[in-house]
This record gives sequence, structure tokens and C-alpha cells, in this order.
Amino acid sequence: MRSNLPLLVCLVLSLACAGLAGPAVARAGTQDAGGGCVALPSGDCQSSPVGLLAGGFAQRQLASGVRLVAVRAPTAGRVAVELQVLPAGGVLLEDRMIAWLLGSEEGGVAGAGRRQRRQLLGAAEALQVQDRAIRILVEGASTDLAELVSLEAGRLSDFAPMKADVQRAAGAVLALRRLELADPDRMLAELAWGRAAPVDSDADQDRDLAGRFATAWRGGAISVVVAGDLDPAVALDELVNAWRSWAQPAELPAQSAAPRPTVIPAVVPAVIPAVALPHDISVVDPPVVQTLRAEGVRRARVAVAWDPHTPRLDAKDEAAQALLRELLVGPGGLVWTRLVQQQGLVTRLWSPADAQGLLVMAELRCDAHPGAVLAAIETATAALIAADDPDLADQIERARLHLARAALLALDEPADWASAVASIMATGAGPQAVDARLDALRNVDVADLSRVAAVLLAPGQRREFEILPAPTQFSQP
Repeated sequence: MRSNLPLLVCLVLSLACAGLAGPAVARAGTQDAGGGCVALPSGDCQSSPVGLLAGGFAQRQLASGVRLVAVRAPTAGRVAVELQVLPAGGVLLEDRMIAWLLGSEEGGVAGAGRRQRRQLLGAAEALQVQDRAIRILVEGASTDLAELVSLEAGRLSDFAPMKADVQRAAGAVLALRRLELADPDRMLAELAWGRAAPVDSDADQDRDLAGRFATAWRGGAISVVVAGDLDPAVALDELVNAWRSWAQPAELPAQSAAPRPTVIPAVVPAVIPAVALPHDISVVDPPVVQTLRAEGVRRARVAVAWDPHTPRLDAKDEAAQALLRELLVGPGGLVWTRLVQQQGLVTRLWSPADAQGLLVMAELRCDAHPGAVLAAIETATAALIAADDPDLADQIERARLHLARAALLALDEPADWASAVASIMATGAGPQAVDARLDALRNVDVADLSRVAAVLLAPGQRREFEILPAPTQFSQP
């Protein structure tokens, strides 16, 4: 935390602080059309911007399509290497199983020798599986940079799981999904976003992981980010040397059998079991509240989700979306003020981040009626679209400062920096977009917020849910 204090003070005192998230300053070469990047004779891309990436970064895309990025961050003596895969068609059950085999201590298909090397280095590993991305990270000392890069590059080599590996992965992944969906908050979020759980059956133990790996885990889907106490040019050379010889997995012949679906087409049941969620709930205007009863739920919850299938947003619109979320559910926000401060209807209010949509969720007090909570959320969103509140400009400024502060507080370890850059790259942008987004956040005004609210919060894109305790359970006081 101490290493980021100057940036934090600068940003919180004034988002207009000189140079913050401003244009890049070139070291040498020709300014790239993408902005914030310099094309060097080697084909690399190198920059030293003013802002969060003030230490400089370098990037390069190999002939195989693999994207490599090295970022200097204020993390004394530590570096992190993050491998990100964006499988074609999104993360399927097969991809979860592959990730477990390659990235978990229990999976172990990367080999005992690799595990011993990591343990000797004292390096830490982490695996994160999202809806569109898989991230596997290793973090260690800056002096071990070359070895850490080599460890990550070797992770994908010669992936050929045996039948026993597939069976182990199926059992582990499905067990993890059951644990995830035992959480009512996660269950409600997946309902609201129209997602479903994998089928829990023996058939999942013979899925074609090698075929999925060959067709979906290809060069264009892979990026590698190294961040921390390093020289970007030297670190980029290490990345290039480690990944230059990586070969695309050979495409396997098409399977004769049709692939099994990884989601369950289902009608919403009166009581939903922990691993069977509907995924095809129509959107109507005005929305019909989907009332569900679920096992494991003790307090009622409601969710309002706006259709995530909206057009791709530019940096300024994404910043406006983040401000909308903060204005809705953040401390002092419109919904928070009504439901928590004034009416005392809810015990918790939150909004999970999603790049393509907005979701507001609330846990109700025992004597609160879901209809009153949904009505308060609807009133607040209408006010944001109208933008007629005389205090809205001040509310935006408070939300802006809170988001900027939170963004910097989240950048404490090299793994945080690597993940931040990887998240940006998952959208197709370059690492320089990290600063561009802070710059966009600084420039959003009331008119921008109202315009984006009218698109993202349109009533015709709204789904409303209430999830109640199953009939055999009773709410706790």
C-alpha cells in the first residue's frame, strides 16, 4: 500500500492532477496510431506514459497470435506473471476442467518437476475462472523473473490428459460449482444474468478436453502479462524467448457425435435445486417479476438486471456505467439512500461488476416486501435517466472520487497490476487503456451519465427477480 500512496493522494485530491491518465510520452521511435505506444524497429511496442503506467510498459504480438505485455509497477522486489486465455465461445465446462488440470495444485498435469521448481522458488500460484476468461498466475521474486516466465510458458506444453485426469477434473469442477451455487447471492446473480450450471452426471467424465484445448486454446486467445519491479524491455525479451517456440496445438478432426451442451435448457421450477438454474428467461416491458423459491435461502433477495446484450461501450461510456453503478448502490447513492437510510428495508445492497450489463441486488429484512424494494430501484433509475436532480453533479463528483480511490487501493501487489492489465486486454484494448479509463472517468459529466443511463437502464431491457426461502424453511430475524 505504501508504494501507491503518491498516486493515491494525487488522484483523490484532484482527478485533474497534472498529467494523470494523460497522453503517453514517447521514448523513441514513431507514435503508434493506437495511442500511448511507440513502435520500435524490433516490432515491440514500448511506452512511458504519465499516470498509473508511469513506470513504462512494453508489448508485442507474436506470429502465433500470443500477446505479450511487460509493465513496471511499484512493487519492490516482486513480480507476477499472468497467463490469460479467452476460449472461443466463452468459458465452457471443458475449459473449467482444463483450467483445473493446468492451474490447480490438485490437477497436476503440468508435471511434478514443474511443481518442484515453483516450490524451490517460493512462488505462489492462483487460478481464476470467469465467464469469458481463465487466468493462471504465478508470483515471486524479481530476481527469478526468467524462471517464472519459463514456468508459465511451459504450462500449456504437451497437454494430453488421460481418461483418469478427465474423470478427476469432472468431479472437482462439478463439486466447485455446487459450492458456488450453494451461495444464494451467486445463485441469484446467475439467474439474473441468464446463466446456468453444468449438468451433474457421469457423462461429463468423458468430455473431449484434448479436442477443446486444440480448437479453443490457440494463440489468438492467449495473452501473457508480467508486472512488477522490472525493466519492461528486459522482461519483454524474456517473454518473447519463452513463448517464441510455443506451437499452436494441433487441430483434431471433428468429432462424429454432437457436442453436449454445457447449460441446461429448463423451465423455471417452483423450487430450484442448488445446481439447476434456468437460463432462458424472456425480457418483457413492463417486466414480469420472476418469483422463485430456492433451497438454502434464509432471507428474501431481489435482483434487477438490465439486458447485458448492449452495444460495446467506448472508454467514456464504460466510465459512465461504473458511475451509474456507484450512484445506484454506493454509500449515499439513490437506491442506498432510499432502501437503507430512509426506509430500512434491506440489510445489504450491492452490484456485481459485469462488462456488458448492470445488476442491482438486495437482501431484505424479514418484514420488508420485495415489491417495495423493486419499486425503489425503478424510481432511482428513472431519476438517473431524467438527470433532473439538482444535486446530481455533486453526487457524480463524490462517486468519481470513490471509484478512483478504490481503483488505486486495489493495486497493491504485482498480481493486482497483472490482473488489471489482463482485464483490459480481455476487452481487446491495449495496456495503455488502463490510464485511458481513468482519464475517461475524470471527464464524464451529467449529460454523459443521462445518455448512457437511457441506453443501459431502459425499462424494456429490465429483468426483475425475487428469490424466497423454500416452503420448508423460515426466515431468520
